[in-house]
Amino acid sequence: MRPEHLKNVEKMIKDRVFIFGGAILSDEGQMIGSVILYEFPDRKSLDERLKGEPYIINDVWKKIDIRPFRLAKHV
Repeated sequence: MRPEHLKNVEKMIKDRVFIFGGAILSDEGQMIGSVILYEFPDRKSLDERLKGEPYIINDVWKKIDIRPFRLAKHV
């Protein structure tokens, strides 16, 4: 399943909507979650894209928390 997930990430990189992502680690270095930052014009566009995410389709991601994000402007 991970290869399909990474293939999906690769497509999102090519489409310029994937900004970054990676594992969230415990103090012991064990993976306890993950984070992904996407850039979409609206929530509907994001939801449409996530319908094809293998980790969602196959119930790997049990809890998904989606939040808006605004990058701080550089001085």
